[in-house]
Amino acid sequence: MAGDNNDYERSHERTYEVSFTNLTPGQHITLLMIASHRAGMTFLDSSSEELASLAEAGNGRPMADKSLEMSVVTSAVVGETGNPIGGCSTV
Repeated sequence: MAGDNNDYERSHERTYEVSFTNLTPGQHITLLMIASHRAGMTFLDSSSEELASLAEAGNGRPMADKSLEMSVVTSAVVGETGNPIGGCSTV
């Protein structure tokens, strides 16, 4: 076989920059958690501790770490700052 799937993926890597502007009135947005994935991904169970940490405490690190354990996730990052009202974050 000429190469494996990992060779194909490395030769087709992409870099993305995601910007998010908080337009919600009176609502601060916590750190962003962004993940890239291959087709066929299903999200974590809505009762997961990782999702609860992201939603309730604004801590995206457990969700990013859990996502990286999935074979279809190619990368996951957590932003360094939250978004104040009208603010913008780029990851």
